[in-house]
Amino acid sequence: MSLRDKIPSVQAPTGAPLSVMRLLALTVVLYTFFVLYMKGALAFELFQGDVVSYWNDSLTLATPYSTWWVPGYPAMIASVRAATFGVLPPLAVMMLIAGSSYVIGVAVFALLASEAGITSPREVSLLFAVHPFVGLTSAVYPDADSVATALLLLCLLYYHREQWVSCAVFFGLMILTHKAIWFFALPLGVIAFIKHRESRLPLVVASVPLLALIAAGAAHHNDILWAVRSSMKNLLTSQTSFFPVFDGIVASLIAGGFAKVSKVVLVLSALSLAGMLLLPCYRRRFWIGVSVAVGLLIMAVVVNRDNVWAIFRFSKVLLLPLGYVLLTPDSAFVRRWGGLTPIRFLLLSVGAIASNVAFGYYMAKIYFVR
Repeated sequence: MSLRDKIPSVQAPTGAPLSVMRLLALTVVLYTFFVLYMKGALAFELFQGDVVSYWNDSLTLATPYSTWWVPGYPAMIASVRAATFGVLPPLAVMMLIAGSSYVIGVAVFALLASEAGITSPREVSLLFAVHPFVGLTSAVYPDADSVATALLLLCLLYYHREQWVSCAVFFGLMILTHKAIWFFALPLGVIAFIKHRESRLPLVVASVPLLALIAAGAAHHNDILWAVRSSMKNLLTSQTSFFPVFDGIVASLIAGGFAKVSKVVLVLSALSLAGMLLLPCYRRRFWIGVSVAVGLLIMAVVVNRDNVWAIFRFSKVLLLPLGYVLLTPDSAFVRRWGGLTPIRFLLLSVGAIASNVAFGYYMAKIYFVR
């Protein structure tokens, strides 16, 4: 059965069915538009910061023991570079991977939304693609976020289907791709171990490559905590001596400034949503929604001011449990208020795209020039 067959047709705001191909075409168009906006209109250099660090790590995979990154994304970069015989420039290689992962993530989200019983799954998926502030900006800036998100969604999809070998494959890949994904992997793995005995062996086996990397790196660095020491020091250590938890929020508010306070407001909105979704997802036994909500809440407890924005970057996955709670056929929002009506979809999508345009300007003209 093809992807087209698995996602039922629904009515788009124009009155015509929003097909899978139209969804993916819109995603590609939006991605292309945003690349042109960032590179052309804003003259933003995408190959800088973390992107350069990932590229440099891809050149030293013989000793993949970076204290900052896990080697999954650098390994992908090295593989694409080899497959294209080194003719593509670094940015092209990384945008090929990140852009493809972005489109795949949207397609998998649509499949998950459909199988979870969400009405208008493709429209919800388009809202995921243009999630406020980070849907397009994170996709265009080719760090590991889009790849990690796609792998997380694939893992959630096969968890939902209870296909444990496939789930374990993507579980193993995602924890090797981005350390932020560990916050989601922990509750997902615990729930799987408790609820599904048959998941235990595949998930344990899937964790072996990361454990082997940690063991080999411990010997290389002569430090058993090498894999987390840098993150503990730079991303998790509290920057306020009197408040060791929720430092990302508290320290940002203490630091002040419009940008930091605005980010905290957005992060708090995501955390509030995660908290509100946790109980209804638990009551409905929607375990992938529970794992996403718990993962974000754990992240909020431990990350510091320097990494607090990661909470909001990965909060776009919350659209899945949000859609499950609000937009399944038996939900009160659908029965009483009509669900995702055309006008609501239009307002939400236009507002989300506008927020990405504004945040892209902030990235290009303020954040990366400080």
